[in-house]
Amino acid sequence: EEENKSLRETLAQERMRYEEIFTRQDKSARTIGNLNEQIIALESQNRVLEDKLSNLSREREQAAKSPGVQTQEDSEKLSLLSLERDRLKEDLRRQTALTESLQARLDNTPSVDQGVLARLNDRIDSLIAENKRLQADYDSQVRRTAAMQSEMVRKADDSEHLATIQGLNDRIGVLESDNKTLREAASAQTTQIALLKAQMVAEADKSQELAKIQDLEKQLQVLTSGNAGLQSRYHAQESEITRLKTALASKSDNSADLATIADLNERLQALEKDNAALRTVFAEKDRQIGNLNASLLKARQASESDLSSLMKEKTALQSDLDTKTQRLVALERALLDQKNTLSAQTSEKTEALSRDLLAARETNARMTTKIQTLENENKRLATAVAQRPSAAPMPDQPEKIATLLARIDGLEAQNGRLMAQIEDIASPAAGEISQNNVDQSVALLSKLRAAESELASVSGERDRLSAQLDSLRENSADGRVSVATNDWDLEEATRRFNEAEREINRLGAQLEDERAHWQREKKELEYMLFDPEIAEKSQIVKLLSLEEELEETKLALADARTKPSPAPVMVQTGTGEPPRQNEGGIGGTGRAVPRPAHSLAPARLANDLSTMAPAAGTPTNRAYASGDVVRQALPTASTTLPKPAHNSGLSTLLSQAGIKPSGPLEQVAAPKQGNLGTYSWDSGSLYGSAEQKALKDRKQFDTYVNDYLKKTEGRCSGSFAAVPAQSSETEAMRVSSYEIACLSGSDEAAASLVFYDQDGVFTAIAHESDIAHMDTAMDARDRLVRVLTTASR
Repeated sequence: EEENKSLRETLAQERMRYEEIFTRQDKSARTIGNLNEQIIALESQNRVLEDKLSNLSREREQAAKSPGVQTQEDSEKLSLLSLERDRLKEDLRRQTALTESLQARLDNTPSVDQGVLARLNDRIDSLIAENKRLQADYDSQVRRTAAMQSEMVRKADDSEHLATIQGLNDRIGVLESDNKTLREAASAQTTQIALLKAQMVAEADKSQELAKIQDLEKQLQVLTSGNAGLQSRYHAQESEITRLKTALASKSDNSADLATIADLNERLQALEKDNAALRTVFAEKDRQIGNLNASLLKARQASESDLSSLMKEKTALQSDLDTKTQRLVALERALLDQKNTLSAQTSEKTEALSRDLLAARETNARMTTKIQTLENENKRLATAVAQRPSAAPMPDQPEKIATLLARIDGLEAQNGRLMAQIEDIASPAAGEISQNNVDQSVALLSKLRAAESELASVSGERDRLSAQLDSLRENSADGRVSVATNDWDLEEATRRFNEAEREINRLGAQLEDERAHWQREKKELEYMLFDPEIAEKSQIVKLLSLEEELEETKLALADARTKPSPAPVMVQTGTGEPPRQNEGGIGGTGRAVPRPAHSLAPARLANDLSTMAPAAGTPTNRAYASGDVVRQALPTASTTLPKPAHNSGLSTLLSQAGIKPSGPLEQVAAPKQGNLGTYSWDSGSLYGSAEQKALKDRKQFDTYVNDYLKKTEGRCSGSFAAVPAQSSETEAMRVSSYEIACLSGSDEAAASLVFYDQDGVFTAIAHESDIAHMDTAMDARDRLVRVLTTASR
């Protein structure tokens, strides 16, 4: 009985202990399940916030890449973004409160399984840190969006806000890189959470083992209750045996009760058998209880072992997380430094471009004022000369006359072509212009002015390309930003910075194109004022009268120029050639009149070298440059000979091209050793020369052209450049043209060249002018090429 009692007490204690353990485990499992659900909800909210943040970044990037969108539309988008920002901030606030409440619940949770709770705390901390990083990133992007909004509103009417928008594009790219880094960190945290979930699954398996233990305890309880019933029966049987023994003892002497005693003995034996059977059952129950105790001990040992391994794994994961966090902080610091550096460099370049643009505008204004002043001076001088057409110059006024001639040359060049058209249209014997002639003249004038407008636009385009080439050279000299590290994020940021620079250059070129387009349209509108379809007859008649007055002024100036005036003589020495009187045009001839000062900027030459590409299949069309210093600005010619030679073909060509020399062509070099002759002429603002040689084989054409260019370069002691222009080739004729220039300090010269072969004769024609009348020389070259090309077909 004492043994059974102690057994019952032991079973009761074990049952209470296991019930307590099972209750605690059940509470822990429910707590872990609730925390898992809350963690899943937080992860879902984090993903939603990341998607919204990504959408916000894409919308800002699209807004930055579309500078042409209207300001009102941008304002509406930014208002929507502000509302979205407020809503996201409210979501983040609620999420932060929820996280703090979870942390408080974790702090209040009983320390049943400290390893699991520690892991959950780490996960909550990582989620809080992630939320803080997302909040900081979101606030940063909101600030940048607000800055972009104010910047776009402030610069809505300023075309130079494109550079600022491009800078914002660069910053958005850096933010995208930062977001990518954050997403990688979030991915790492997701992986860690998955590991923790796997651990929780393992703990769930342990919960299943505990459930099995609970089933065993229930079975033990059933056995214990059955044992109690058997013990009750056992005690009842013992009481009955005692009673029977007492009755048997009291009636042992009574023979009458023998039958009763026999019956009692049988019942006693049956009870003893039942008692033996109960002992056997008790022994089996004790064995089962021992097995249950051994199973519980093994389960406890396995749980402790798993808990120890989980703690070690947690320590290793925490160490790895700390290392990655430190690396992430270092990367973010490096990216922030790089972003600040790139922003500073972009700001400096933007300010430099703004200063250059202001300087260019000021220079343009000064040049416009200067041109207006010169035009007024030209008008005043033309009026003075018209009033005194026959007045001879005073002997003490040669310099004034030379200055007057130089200024009037520009007026003659601008009106030469117009007068040629008027002379062709007007009848010599007609004293009055008919209405049909007026209409035809005005139509030709409109075409002529359209061509002049196109020429002006081409010149502006050439100047613009020159500025672009200078900028490219500066970029090439300064070098691009180089990357001397293997950090992928730094390389990506550097690549984006270089792309931003190229985009700024492209936008600048596009802006210049638009300006040139509007200038051309402005010119077209100005010329339409005298269009026959728009202008009145009185306007047309007034225009023709003005042209007649201009012609009279030109005649008066020509009379003034025929008066004797001293002129300096320039002699070339040390060339090994016969003595030559005056320095002539590029290519070989001279005239006894003072040369105007020339000026040609190197940027313009560089622009010509880059834009005027040679035609396919023409080996002579190549850029030619040298850095020698001029021994003589241009080739000179020998003394003028008294008789012209084979120049009838040249005279006809010049006449067909609308080039009218002031006198007959002069032969300045006699034929010798294959040279058929050298000629010169003067046509106002241009000084022309020609050289002819025998050409036995057309393959020598390139050699003759190169020799001519080299000879001209050899007489230039400064910077020399030769740029190919138009060219053509047929079976009957080959034509090639060049623009050349020589810059030597204050002594500068430029000319347009035309080379062609016809009937076994190689001819080189040069028209020299100063920089102010270079467009006239180019026009003469184009007309010569057009006549030659037409004749060769």
